[in-house]
Amino acid sequence: MNAKNLLKRKGIDSNKPVLQITREEALISIMEAIKIYCPSVKVEEMLKKI
Repeated sequence: MNAKNLLKRKGIDSNKPVLQITREEALISIMEAIKIYCPSVKVEEMLKKI
C-alpha cells in the first residue's frame, strides 16, 4: 500500500500540505542544522530593510 492510499483512508487530501511552518521557523531550523552538520560554514545574520 502506498502513502496516497493511506492518506485517503484517513480522509486526508494528499494535495494539501500536511505541515505548515513560517519562513522564520524554516530559517531557524536551517541555521540550527548548519551549526550541527556544517560547523565550518560561516552564516551571518541579515537585517531586514524596510
